[in-house]
Amino acid sequence: MGSYTITDGELTIHYDGPFLGPVPEEPEEMVGLLPYTPGISVGRDGSGSLDMAGGIIRTDLLYVGGFNENSSGTLKITDNSASVYTHALVLDEYATFSAVPCSTIYMTNLVEFEGPNSLGPSFINWATDANALAGLSNLELIFDSCDPNFGWFEVAGADFGATPNGFSNNFELRDLVIGPNNITSVQLIDSFDNQPDWEGSEALYVSNFTIGNGSTLDLNGFNLYYVDFIDLGGTILLNGGSLSQVTGAVIGDFTGNNEVDFADFALFASAWLTADGQPNYDSKYDISEPPDGEINEFDLLKFVENWLWCKCSDY
Repeated sequence: MGSYTITDGELTIHYDGPFLGPVPEEPEEMVGLLPYTPGISVGRDGSGSLDMAGGIIRTDLLYVGGFNENSSGTLKITDNSASVYTHALVLDEYATFSAVPCSTIYMTNLVEFEGPNSLGPSFINWATDANALAGLSNLELIFDSCDPNFGWFEVAGADFGATPNGFSNNFELRDLVIGPNNITSVQLIDSFDNQPDWEGSEALYVSNFTIGNGSTLDLNGFNLYYVDFIDLGGTILLNGGSLSQVTGAVIGDFTGNNEVDFADFALFASAWLTADGQPNYDSKYDISEPPDGEINEFDLLKFVENWLWCKCSDY
């Protein structure tokens, strides 16, 4: 594919014909289910990169990376004013994704698929290296479609339970929004083993989860862990799964207001250079990894990683 940078304007790749069939050469259980339409392929048949430094892309299919080391693809969102609209986002095993905070990808229907295997907008993740998809932790993924069919969301994180550990290098997503403007239905699935070294089940960790009026999320037996949840009148189908809040997941948010700012820094500074057993020491400010019983420069380095972190949007 080569390397391309979008800085302005709008690029649309849309197929207005009938359903074309399955994506070839994918996990056996997926064959015949994922729409295969013209779209943007980044490094699927070779190596390539796409840098969204502005502008808008609208495409039925955005496919990043491939299934072997000779087909690597990189998607970068380097300016959060850029927007991506797609019906299907696929991050394959050799994909790399990075994004600046509050980058946005809209999962929406640019084309209506017809037939028994029709799907709503879907996010498929076939990667096994969470570090390669670190951009998910800065991404706002918005499912907003009038498609009556359920779309898919591939869970990929190791299920550590309702602990902050699940939000560290674990395919964690910053913001998941379902149906802010249109009634939208999404189902969690696990079609691929994203955690080959993990013997437990996989789960979804989301810092901020919002579901709109009339929209539906089917957990389908999986667990979703969140820091903040806004329910505007949607429906959560557990079907054996669970929806659980995690406290303390955003490192540095000592006030608990979904922001890391000067108010949090003031609290952190009140314990600066104290050690366990001394006045003003508080273990919640000992955020170095691992904690060392002191509030020092190692904690400060960890704190600044999330400096000025905040929710991307409010619905």
